[in-house]
Parts: sequence; structure tokens; C-alpha cells
Amino acid sequence: MTLIKEKKLRLVFKSGDIKETLNSTIQLVELQAKKKGIELLLELNSKLPLNFCTDHIRLSQIVLNLLTNAIKFTKEGLVKLKVTPIKNSGCVKITVEDSGIGIRPENLNMLFSYFYSNRI
Repeated sequence: MTLIKEKKLRLVFKSGDIKETLNSTIQLVELQAKKKGIELLLELNSKLPLNFCTDHIRLSQIVLNLLTNAIKFTKEGLVKLKVTPIKNSGCVKITVEDSGIGIRPENLNMLFSYFYSNRI
């Protein structure tokens, strides 16, 4: 069971600077990317709100996980974190792009599963 299903995960929404949150997060993996010779890019849309209401700690954890995996599976090239506002919604779209090996189409459905083991 996941913490969400067990209702044990508490989200703490606060207004704050999403740019600052994401800049701090990307700094955590800069050295890892540099050691592998991977270019690490942060693309923040100029129309992002100054104050954004979210759980900044959880957001940082999720983005850090995505960036770490992207760097792990990228041998050369780049990893890019891109953040854009979604028009008239108050939401943002966060994407991580990389030049790594990618995910096989047949494994995409497992991407957000809690746990997966290929053992029989």
C-alpha cells in the first residue's frame, strides 16, 4: 500500500516561489550531471507566477527523482527540466527531457506503479 492509499501522506500547500524551489532542486544534481559530462538545463517560462501554491517539499522530491533517473540513464548529451504555465488554469506543466536510452513502450504502464518486480 502506498502512503496516499493509506491516507498517511500529508501535503502541505504553501504559497512560494516555484522558480526558487526548482533552482534549488536542480542544484542538487548539478555535480552528478557534470561528472558524467551531461549538460543540465533549466528552462523556466517567463510567464510563471511569482507565487505558486504547492507542497514545495514534495514537488522538489518528485522533480529530484525524475532528474536523478534521467541523469542515471543518460550516457551523453543533456537533461532538461522545463516548466511552463498551463493557460488559464493556475497550474504548471513540468517536463524532464533527456537524451538517454528512454523507456520501452511496453514498460510505460509501469512508470508510476508503486512497486514492480520482474521476478517470477
